[in-house]
Amino acid sequence: MSDVTAVVLSIGEAYTARAIAAVERQTLPVAETVVVRGVSPFHRALNSGAARVRTPLFAQVDADMILDATCLEELRARMSDGIGLVSGLLRDPVVGRTHGVRLYRTECFERVQIRDSISPDMDFGADIARHGWIRLHALRYEGRPAEERHTFGDHRPDYTPHYAFCKFLLEGVRCRYRWREGRVVRIFQRLRASDHAVATIALIAVSHGLFLRERRDLLVPYEQTPESDWLEAFLATANGGEMAAGVDPTEATDPDLKACFRQAYRLGTECRQRGAASTFLAQLHALKAQGGLGSWIATIGMCHGLFDDHYREAAANEAFASLAEILWEGAPW
Repeated sequence: MSDVTAVVLSIGEAYTARAIAAVERQTLPVAETVVVRGVSPFHRALNSGAARVRTPLFAQVDADMILDATCLEELRARMSDGIGLVSGLLRDPVVGRTHGVRLYRTECFERVQIRDSISPDMDFGADIARHGWIRLHALRYEGRPAEERHTFGDHRPDYTPHYAFCKFLLEGVRCRYRWREGRVVRIFQRLRASDHAVATIALIAVSHGLFLRERRDLLVPYEQTPESDWLEAFLATANGGEMAAGVDPTEATDPDLKACFRQAYRLGTECRQRGAASTFLAQLHALKAQGGLGSWIATIGMCHGLFDDHYREAAANEAFASLAEILWEGAPW
């Protein structure tokens, strides 16, 4: 009999049955499938599911995952003594590889609970390490082309503009919280290269999220917000109120970055005031093509400025000081 339970987390997604069907196709059959419905935020849902597990191991399966048939078998093969958590990457249509499916040792939850934090999954790995357990990131060398190597399934939510805004706004907050891990660099590199329909909204949202300092668990059902509604409407009006202004970060070096950021922030606020979506999108495209630290700083400033009704130099300076706290040496894209 299998020693693995599948804990499926659902907040009512229409595709929950798809995730369960993928569990049922596993080459390592699960002992039981526990479905946690309508519980949020994330830490409450997973702790609730863990309390119902009767096997030594369990896999966290979110409703928007479609696991490869061999996923649980491969993760289980890597779970040995001393390991409390094995995680694997998933294939995402917006950012490529992303975290991820996780196989937990149930015993860990007798000592440690997923806590209420902005990054509960990663904090859990640090918490169990203090009790002597290891987190293992699983690698996979066969069965996939190079660009999909090491992945164990698909992450397939319904990427509407609203969902993308909320998800990547939260990703920006989490990037700030975990910037020492290189998360800022990875997400911006992937969004810069992405050609998905919601990639622009995702880039704007993650840029804005970098300035938010929430610490609690925000993995809850995404409700409509004035910001996401406004942004979707703004981007849909791509032919009015155009402007000639632009940002040239080509020569920006460290002493110039603050001025570059302020100039871009001003442009973002002016694009908002005039409904100049085409100007904004054209400038964003140029900055993405240019690359380098200066263009990244300008991108962040322009995207963040979109959410301010009027340019205020004090607000721009405060935002740059906040961004400077997480700057890496070199360009994040």
